[in-house]
Amino acid sequence: GTFRDDEAVETVLAGLEVVPAAEWVGLLPDDAVLPSARGSTVDEMLTGIPLPPGFDPAPLRSASTIASRYDLGAAVTGSVACRWIDSWVAGRVSGDAAAVQAAVDAMGTSPNWAILQDMADEGGWPGVLWQLAAALPTDAPIVGGAPLTISETYQESLGCERFG
Repeated sequence: GTFRDDEAVETVLAGLEVVPAAEWVGLLPDDAVLPSARGSTVDEMLTGIPLPPGFDPAPLRSASTIASRYDLGAAVTGSVACRWIDSWVAGRVSGDAAAVQAAVDAMGTSPNWAILQDMADEGGWPGVLWQLAAALPTDAPIVGGAPLTISETYQESLGCERFG
Protein backbone atom coordinates (compact mmCIF):
# COMPACT_ATOMS: atom_id res chain seq x y z
CA GLY A 1 0.00 0.00 0.00
CA THR A 2 0.84 3.63 0.05
CA PHE A 3 1.61 5.18 3.41
CA ARG A 4 1.96 8.84 4.30
CA ASP A 5 4.90 8.22 6.65
CA ASP A 6 6.82 5.62 8.65
CA GLU A 7 4.37 5.91 11.54
CA ALA A 8 1.52 4.79 9.29
CA VAL A 9 3.57 1.75 8.25
CA GLU A 10 4.31 0.93 11.89
CA THR A 11 0.60 1.17 12.74
CA VAL A 12 -0.30 -1.34 10.02
CA LEU A 13 2.52 -3.69 11.02
CA ALA A 14 1.44 -3.57 14.67
CA GLY A 15 -1.99 -4.82 13.61
CA LEU A 16 -0.67 -7.94 11.89
CA GLU A 17 -1.20 -11.25 13.62
CA VAL A 18 1.36 -14.04 13.30
CA VAL A 19 -0.30 -17.43 12.94
CA PRO A 20 1.15 -20.93 12.57
CA ALA A 21 1.87 -21.97 8.98
CA ALA A 22 -0.81 -24.67 8.99
CA GLU A 23 -3.42 -22.13 10.03
CA TRP A 24 -2.24 -19.70 7.35
CA VAL A 25 -2.44 -22.41 4.67
CA GLY A 26 -5.95 -23.21 5.85
CA LEU A 27 -6.95 -19.60 5.19
CA LEU A 28 -5.87 -19.69 1.54
CA PRO A 29 -8.58 -19.72 -1.13
CA ASP A 30 -9.80 -23.13 -2.26
CA ASP A 31 -8.16 -22.69 -5.67
CA ALA A 32 -4.68 -22.09 -4.24
CA VAL A 33 -2.10 -24.54 -5.55
CA LEU A 34 0.59 -25.20 -2.97
CA PRO A 35 4.15 -26.06 -4.03
CA SER A 36 3.59 -29.63 -2.81
CA ALA A 37 0.75 -30.06 -5.34
CA ARG A 38 2.23 -27.97 -8.11
CA GLY A 39 3.91 -30.78 -10.07
CA SER A 40 0.84 -32.98 -10.22
CA THR A 41 -1.39 -29.99 -10.98
CA VAL A 42 0.85 -28.94 -13.88
CA ASP A 43 0.84 -32.50 -15.21
CA GLU A 44 -2.96 -32.60 -14.98
CA MET A 45 -3.22 -29.25 -16.78
CA LEU A 46 -0.94 -30.48 -19.58
CA THR A 47 -3.07 -33.57 -20.18
CA GLY A 48 -4.43 -33.50 -23.72
CA ILE A 49 -2.32 -30.52 -24.78
CA PRO A 50 0.07 -31.16 -27.70
CA LEU A 51 3.52 -30.10 -26.56
CA PRO A 52 6.04 -28.39 -28.82
CA PRO A 53 9.31 -30.16 -29.60
CA GLY A 54 11.78 -29.80 -26.74
CA PHE A 55 9.15 -28.44 -24.33
CA ASP A 56 10.31 -28.92 -20.74
CA PRO A 57 7.61 -28.58 -18.07
CA ALA A 58 10.13 -28.97 -15.21
CA PRO A 59 10.32 -25.23 -14.41
CA LEU A 60 6.53 -25.05 -14.24
CA ARG A 61 6.40 -28.07 -11.95
CA SER A 62 9.18 -27.07 -9.60
CA ALA A 63 8.39 -23.42 -8.83
CA SER A 64 8.08 -22.95 -5.08
CA THR A 65 5.37 -20.31 -5.15
CA ILE A 66 1.72 -20.57 -4.23
CA ALA A 67 -0.52 -19.72 -7.17
CA SER A 68 -4.20 -19.66 -7.90
CA ARG A 69 -5.33 -22.40 -10.25
CA TYR A 70 -6.20 -19.70 -12.80
CA ASP A 71 -2.75 -18.09 -12.65
CA LEU A 72 -1.01 -21.46 -12.85
CA GLY A 73 -3.24 -22.42 -15.78
CA ALA A 74 -2.23 -19.21 -17.54
CA ALA A 75 1.45 -19.97 -16.92
CA VAL A 76 1.10 -23.54 -18.19
CA THR A 77 -0.92 -22.73 -21.31
CA GLY A 78 1.08 -19.57 -21.96
CA SER A 79 4.33 -21.47 -21.84
CA VAL A 80 3.04 -24.01 -24.34
CA ALA A 81 1.47 -21.38 -26.61
CA CYS A 82 4.58 -19.20 -26.62
CA ARG A 83 6.73 -22.16 -27.71
CA TRP A 84 4.29 -23.15 -30.46
CA ILE A 85 4.00 -19.60 -31.77
CA ASP A 86 7.79 -19.18 -31.56
CA SER A 87 8.02 -22.26 -33.77
CA TRP A 88 5.37 -20.84 -36.13
CA VAL A 89 7.26 -17.53 -36.47
CA ALA A 90 10.60 -19.29 -36.99
CA GLY A 91 9.05 -21.65 -39.54
CA ARG A 92 7.58 -18.75 -41.51
CA VAL A 93 10.95 -16.97 -41.54
CA SER A 94 12.90 -20.06 -42.58
CA GLY A 95 10.30 -21.47 -44.95
CA ASP A 96 9.75 -24.59 -42.81
CA ALA A 97 6.17 -25.39 -43.81
CA ALA A 98 6.06 -28.47 -41.58
CA ALA A 99 6.91 -26.43 -38.46
CA VAL A 100 4.30 -23.82 -39.39
CA GLN A 101 1.64 -26.48 -39.91
CA ALA A 102 2.55 -28.32 -36.70
CA ALA A 103 2.05 -25.08 -34.74
CA VAL A 104 -1.23 -24.31 -36.51
CA ASP A 105 -2.50 -27.82 -35.82
CA ALA A 106 -1.42 -27.83 -32.17
CA MET A 107 -2.77 -24.38 -31.39
CA GLY A 108 -5.96 -25.24 -33.26
CA THR A 109 -6.72 -27.72 -30.49
CA SER A 110 -6.57 -25.01 -27.80
CA PRO A 111 -10.37 -24.55 -27.57
CA ASN A 112 -10.43 -28.16 -26.36
CA TRP A 113 -7.75 -27.76 -23.68
CA ALA A 114 -9.55 -28.63 -20.45
CA ILE A 115 -7.71 -26.07 -18.35
CA LEU A 116 -8.67 -23.24 -20.73
CA GLN A 117 -12.29 -24.39 -20.67
CA ASP A 118 -12.15 -24.34 -16.85
CA MET A 119 -10.70 -20.83 -16.89
CA ALA A 120 -13.05 -19.33 -19.49
CA ASP A 121 -15.64 -18.06 -17.00
CA GLU A 122 -13.04 -16.56 -14.67
CA GLY A 123 -11.14 -14.18 -16.93
CA GLY A 124 -9.93 -13.20 -20.35
CA TRP A 125 -6.81 -15.35 -20.66
CA PRO A 126 -8.38 -18.15 -22.73
CA GLY A 127 -9.88 -15.62 -25.16
CA VAL A 128 -6.49 -14.00 -25.79
CA LEU A 129 -4.88 -17.36 -26.46
CA TRP A 130 -7.78 -18.50 -28.66
CA GLN A 131 -7.66 -15.28 -30.70
CA LEU A 132 -4.00 -15.89 -31.49
CA ALA A 133 -4.63 -19.56 -32.28
CA ALA A 134 -7.48 -18.67 -34.64
CA ALA A 135 -5.28 -16.19 -36.49
CA LEU A 136 -2.38 -18.59 -37.10
CA PRO A 137 -3.70 -20.46 -40.17
CA THR A 138 -4.01 -17.27 -42.24
CA ASP A 139 -1.74 -14.91 -40.28
CA ALA A 140 -4.81 -12.76 -39.74
CA PRO A 141 -4.28 -9.48 -37.91
CA ILE A 142 -4.85 -9.35 -34.17
CA VAL A 143 -7.11 -6.47 -33.25
CA GLY A 144 -6.33 -4.51 -30.13
CA GLY A 145 -6.26 -0.75 -30.49
CA ALA A 146 -4.75 -1.19 -33.94
CA PRO A 147 -4.44 -4.32 -36.06
CA LEU A 148 -1.12 -6.05 -35.42
CA THR A 149 0.45 -9.17 -36.81
CA ILE A 150 0.83 -12.26 -34.69
CA SER A 151 4.60 -11.80 -34.78
CA GLU A 152 4.24 -8.24 -33.46
CA THR A 153 1.86 -9.03 -30.62
CA TYR A 154 2.03 -12.59 -29.29
CA GLN A 155 5.02 -12.20 -26.99
CA GLU A 156 3.52 -9.23 -25.19
CA SER A 157 -0.05 -10.57 -25.28
CA LEU A 158 0.97 -13.88 -23.72
CA GLY A 159 3.84 -12.57 -21.60
CA CYS A 160 6.29 -14.93 -23.23
CA GLU A 161 9.29 -13.33 -21.52
CA ARG A 162 8.06 -14.96 -18.28
CA PHE A 163 8.48 -18.40 -19.81
CA GLY A 164 12.12 -18.10 -20.85
